[in-house]
Amino acid sequence: MIPDLSGHIGDIARRLLGEPNRALSTRTTLRFGNHGSIAVEVAGPKRGQWYDHEHEVGGGSWEMLHIMGGFDNGRAEEWLRDHGIETRPKTNGAADASRQRQKQHVIKTYDYHDEDGVLLFKVDRWGPQKTFTQRAPDGNGGWTKGKGAMDGVRRVPYRLPHLVAAKAKANGTPWRVYIAEGEKDVDNLVLWWGVIATTNPMGAGKWLSQFNRHFIGSDAVIIADNDEAGRAHVARVAAELSTVASIVRVVERLVGLDENGDISDWIASGASQSDLETLVEITEPFRPSRPANVQTGVLLKSGSTYAPRKVEWEWNGWLPRGKLTVLAGMKTTGKSTLVITWLATITTGGLWPDGTRAQLGDVLLWSGEDDFEDTILPRFLAAGGDPDRIFPVQHVINDGDKRAFDPGQDIPMLYEAAKRLPSPRAVMIDPVVMAIPVGNDSHKNSETRRGLQPLVDFTTELYVATVGITHFTKGTAEQNPIDRVTGSLAFAAVPRVVLAAASDPEGKQRRLVRVASNIGPSGGGFEFLLTQEPLVGYDFSAQRVRWGGILQGPAKDLLEMKHQTELMRASQFLLDQLAAGPVAVKELPDAARAHGVAWRTVERAKENLPVKARKDGKIWFWELAQVPPQRTPS
Repeated sequence: MIPDLSGHIGDIARRLLGEPNRALSTRTTLRFGNHGSIAVEVAGPKRGQWYDHEHEVGGGSWEMLHIMGGFDNGRAEEWLRDHGIETRPKTNGAADASRQRQKQHVIKTYDYHDEDGVLLFKVDRWGPQKTFTQRAPDGNGGWTKGKGAMDGVRRVPYRLPHLVAAKAKANGTPWRVYIAEGEKDVDNLVLWWGVIATTNPMGAGKWLSQFNRHFIGSDAVIIADNDEAGRAHVARVAAELSTVASIVRVVERLVGLDENGDISDWIASGASQSDLETLVEITEPFRPSRPANVQTGVLLKSGSTYAPRKVEWEWNGWLPRGKLTVLAGMKTTGKSTLVITWLATITTGGLWPDGTRAQLGDVLLWSGEDDFEDTILPRFLAAGGDPDRIFPVQHVINDGDKRAFDPGQDIPMLYEAAKRLPSPRAVMIDPVVMAIPVGNDSHKNSETRRGLQPLVDFTTELYVATVGITHFTKGTAEQNPIDRVTGSLAFAAVPRVVLAAASDPEGKQRRLVRVASNIGPSGGGFEFLLTQEPLVGYDFSAQRVRWGGILQGPAKDLLEMKHQTELMRASQFLLDQLAAGPVAVKELPDAARAHGVAWRTVERAKENLPVKARKDGKIWFWELAQVPPQRTPS
């Protein structure tokens, strides 16, 4: 028997014809085309019928598939299955009317796309017993299903490309977005009222902090289902979004809605968009609850209640977890680019300069000196970082008012926000002197120690590698590197590891040196270069680090820059030669000899640089390669 698709005609029409003309559509009839010439009946006595007034054709859902889609019956059924629309024949009889005796089948499928519209996964809604499953493309034209189907698959909010477009169109002003509990509710909000709406995958209680960045600057309206689970869910979402949105409001009671009802039920009952907007306007902005007062006093516990444990490292010997590290150096030595490179390495589980593998995780940074979008983010992408895993700290919301983040007073609030990230592993504070509260003297040891303590506590509690950036004092080149750190001695005493960056006057020889560590070895380091490299998809270049050889010796000797390894000289030679564009390979050996660089060393240097070879006719050329942005599964 032919399946009855009358209940799906609206969905079929939208997939074949696009979005309806909202100005001409009604609750019972969807109109398509600039003049609404195609009428699709989704409710009322003509439900399941359509008519094209321009071409004078029409019929039911199957006729739409044949005429508008160009499908025969077999291909139409395949198309319906691919889009999650059930095609079971409708039969008569009381048994078929019993939901308990119907076989479970997919009622509706919801597609989740990334920012560029690439399909990430699908959510299938099953009935008659409501359940949900997920499936993701397997890369071979099929699907990964069942347990583990979402392993390694990036999770995003529903209808993400529409959020991205709305944010871009707002151009920095607050943009309204409705957040419902399920995909069905979102589709109804969009279908009937044409609003920007979304939800999170997997249902109530599954909001991830990584979703928050898509709502920066938004006017977020969270709509609760009328049940306890729904109200608990929106409380979590509101708390998350309050850290990034311009304003958050929670609509908990839809007027006239029965217990266990949702926004779809409210729309079906005859509520209008203006009814919802009125509720939003009278709803007070959400404010995070403050923790209850706790008792105060000195806490003493005997040593037997503790257990010894080894120091854990983000980068073995260089960046300890749960402890503060300081990176010092003169201006333009590449300090911030070094730390940004380390953060990028963590976000992709990349390789450290010594060849060991980083643990994949999320990173945070605050910079009082560099702009995130035109300086930090380009350098982060040039280093191969995953932008989904970096969280710039820029603003705080205090009693509904937004202001700039202040490391001198807002570190406790940063902890509350950061602990909600899935896997925080590293934090950058630049400059670290800003962690000293206003009114404290950063040149006094006791005041500096007290000022740094909240940052130390934050690092310990969150168990991350925190790197604070600071400067060397001018005119101190002959002193012990520890004594060169600007400000109080506490800036070098409180951190467990002190690192330094240095360069020669021309900026062609650069070094990262381990000045001091009380939890591991001191001395030693790495050579590195700073290069300008183009970003794929952008019309500009960005600075990035290219690592060189391993250095041995005391920190003071290494910082004096007395010699440069042959490999670094070869690397700098090759970058200089290719800076203006491609160069024929046959021309390079003679140029290398003229610069006193061995050709074999140049070939070794090429392996560690973004240099690619290409053939044009019979001639081989070397040129600098572009760096593509990276994303890792979340």
